[in-house]
Formats: sequence, C-alpha cells, structure tokens
Amino acid sequence: MKDVCTTPAMQLKQENHRKEINANRMLRDDTKNDTETDKTIAAAAFDLEEVLPLPKINEGDMSYSRQSDNYTLSVYGYHDKTGHNYLWNETTAKRGSN
Repeated sequence: MKDVCTTPAMQLKQENHRKEINANRMLRDDTKNDTETDKTIAAAAFDLEEVLPLPKINEGDMSYSRQSDNYTLSVYGYHDKTGHNYLWNETTAKRGSN
C-alpha cells in the first residue's frame, strides 16, 4: 500500500495507528486461543454494522415518503463459536453505545 502522507507528523501518526492495529489484532488472537484452551474464559466480538435505510427507493421518490433507518449488530462468541445478529429500527431505539 502506498503512503499518501506528506509530512513527517502525518507519517508518524499513521505508523502509530498501524502499530495499534497490529497490537489489537495480536490481543484478539491471543484471547481467541485462550478461550480454546481455558474453558473458564468467555470472549466475544461485537460489530455495529452499516445502517440500512428502508424502504430502498430512488432519490426522486424521496419527496413523497421518508426512509426508516434500521440497525444491525453482530455478536460472535469465541468461547462457544456461536454468532448472533440483532436488527432494530430507529423507532425502537437509537444507535449508540447504550
């Protein structure tokens, strides 16, 4: 991948970001391995995915109706190798950390 950073400060920031990504990946992999060897450890990965506007309509039709945002959350349990998906719309709850 070609670097697009032009200043030394930007290059340093990008390098630190890459180091942080690699450290997080190593932590994730170590945790996954720990859950396989020690059954008293439970670990999960969460991903709040892309917002899905429904219904899917053309821009020209937008003036006559309003789209509703729908949210999806995926959870994968490393300890028991199960995945769960949750779907809700904006009338049920807002998107956020709570």
